[in-house]
Amino acid sequence: MEYSFISQYFNLLYCCVVFKIIYNIIVIEGLTIRFLVFVCTFSLILISCQKSSNKNSKRVVLISIDGFRPDFYLDSEFKTPFLKKLKAESSYADGMISVFPSVTYPNHTTLVTGKYPAEHGILSNMRFNDIDGPTTEWYWDGKHIKTETLWSIAKENKLKTASLHWPVTQNLDIDFLVPEIFQAPPWHTEKSFEVATKFSNPKNLTKEINQKLNLEPYTNMKEADIWAYKAFKEIYTNKKPDFFALHIIYADKNQHDSGRDSIKTKNAIKWIDNNIKDLYQVLDKNTCLIILGDHGFMNYQTNIHINALFQEKGWLSLSEDKKKITSWKVVANKSGAQASIYLKDNSIKEEVVKFLMDNQTLGYEYISEESLSKMKAHPGAIAALSAQDGFSIGNNLSGEVVEKLNKTKGQHGHLPNQKKMHTGLLMHNCSVKNKNLGIVKNLRIAPTILKELGVKVPSDMQTPIN
Repeated sequence: MEYSFISQYFNLLYCCVVFKIIYNIIVIEGLTIRFLVFVCTFSLILISCQKSSNKNSKRVVLISIDGFRPDFYLDSEFKTPFLKKLKAESSYADGMISVFPSVTYPNHTTLVTGKYPAEHGILSNMRFNDIDGPTTEWYWDGKHIKTETLWSIAKENKLKTASLHWPVTQNLDIDFLVPEIFQAPPWHTEKSFEVATKFSNPKNLTKEINQKLNLEPYTNMKEADIWAYKAFKEIYTNKKPDFFALHIIYADKNQHDSGRDSIKTKNAIKWIDNNIKDLYQVLDKNTCLIILGDHGFMNYQTNIHINALFQEKGWLSLSEDKKKITSWKVVANKSGAQASIYLKDNSIKEEVVKFLMDNQTLGYEYISEESLSKMKAHPGAIAALSAQDGFSIGNNLSGEVVEKLNKTKGQHGHLPNQKKMHTGLLMHNCSVKNKNLGIVKNLRIAPTILKELGVKVPSDMQTPIN
């Protein structure tokens, strides 16, 4: 609501003051009761008008299909009849541009904050440690977000919120929450469903859903999506949140495993299409449905192991089994098909920069510190590398720098302005007129959702889609 509880309080106070003034006038001046009734009625109408200023507001359901590409609803090669039907009845984008790096956690945070990674604080999928270097700790915890989120703004405006498997939501103040968090020793040794349950809100939410719907704990990504579809319908119907965010994982997994256009990928998006159709049936007529993604995909057959290159140069040292970095002067923090480059020894900065620029023929594009600053990405890094089409950045710390694979796989993380990295966007039953939106930026999603909810858009956000 644009008019918060505080605003309504002052409106009521105003009415009381007016009442007292008129009462005094009546007592002192002897004016008629008819005049008193007129003035108070006018004040009540004024308050009513202010309270109903958001009468055109909607509930909003935000569904992120991880790795969702515009091809899925634009190209006849993909058997997605329901998504194509929605496209015909909705506003849609030819492509949506992610923030850099075009990986899941920074972009899902941008979608719910309207901010760049350097602003909201989620710089990559996994955290970087200035002392030890790259870690395997994901940005699960919402405490790392440095800005307001759609959930916090909605709560400030007395709206009810929900989220299922959305990245970076652990410990956020969301009325109905099952965060995306999974088994990843040593950080979390419990099974994925157990650790998600541990950080759910209310604490008994997952158990309540399982008991009511006769569900079992999920054990893999597809099962997690099936569980989320069913839990979504239960929460949406019976808890009635005003803003509900849902993250679907299965399309991303299959594109990673077998590439952009494989049979596995086509079957996965066909399966998702059927599930979205089923989910759609429970939505009421006052719900704005936004279906989008976080990034596109590129195929690759070659890995470039940047830290193995640095190890060859003597810029980092490894443990005896060569599986752990023990010390480093310069190191690559890889996530997807990109890597941010961090420096401990400033005396070799010029040498490192020249070396990386000279070796772009390995299959990557060099991104300068200045360019990163303009993209508001990777603060503290001296550079970044974005793999070219057909290449990805690998994890190996030693051995061959260039590794040829015996199959085609899929990756993201690349510079997001490339067409293959564009993600998709459908907006159904929203205030935006049904039309082709062309190419849009994902920074505009958060302000658009606030507008749909009837909440005032902060001045430091971009313009809503209209």
